[in-house]
Amino acid sequence: DDSRLRELLKDYLTEKKLVVYACDDFYNAREIIQYFIFDLIILDRMMPTGDGIKLVSTIKQNSKTPVVMLTAMGEDINKIEGLKIGADDYVSKPFEPEELYLRILNLLNLNYHPLEL
Repeated sequence: DDSRLRELLKDYLTEKKLVVYACDDFYNAREIIQYFIFDLIILDRMMPTGDGIKLVSTIKQNSKTPVVMLTAMGEDINKIEGLKIGADDYVSKPFEPEELYLRILNLLNLNYHPLEL
């Protein structure tokens, strides 16, 4: 839901050699997910024009793509709801980008290799 955070996160993950496609709202994300196959999806709970939880349900009906919820809704009840609906991980804002990156690597079964400076 935050365009500045979305761009910062995209830049950070791209710097880590991940290919990132960013969507700015629920409907755009839902449409893109229908046409492309992703290795992993990061969703905000409070997306413009829709609830990310509904999108998790749609994704999990059609694929086994790992989904990470990244949201300011960090109360236990929200985490439990996200995990019950099928999210593979749940990260609350504020967060450390490196922690999210390591969680992504774990979900993708990739090894951590620090970048050479």
